[in-house]
Amino acid sequence: VQTCALPIYENGWTVIDILRHIIVSEKVYIIFLKNAIDPSIKIPNELNPSSYQSVAEYNSSLQNSSTSDTINQLREDFLKNQQALLKLLKSIREVDLKVQVNHHLINKNIDQFLDFMFWHSNHHLEQINGATKNK
Repeated sequence: VQTCALPIYENGWTVIDILRHIIVSEKVYIIFLKNAIDPSIKIPNELNPSSYQSVAEYNSSLQNSSTSDTINQLREDFLKNQQALLKLLKSIREVDLKVQVNHHLINKNIDQFLDFMFWHSNHHLEQINGATKNK
């Protein structure tokens, strides 16, 4: 647990910060995927980049939106996201895979967006594994 509070990057992010980032990012990705499949599902203002002056302000707001500060809370949030994502993935039809996702950074079809989502999470989990392996 002590390792989780130690900064592992020059920007001062800790393992907990990275876990929060993964969890918040996945929450946002799920909302954008739902919106792509069904445009009547609105993206809440706090998750919509067009509600912010800059990408940096948006990212900062997202990072600060998670109040989870223990491993158990983070685990709960992570599992909720995974359940929501699994439900969503089961509902995606083959024709949906070519629908465009209008995300401010990843403007791709659902098939490509899913590839990015999984890469993003794995990328950060590898960072955590590398940081904690040496402790």
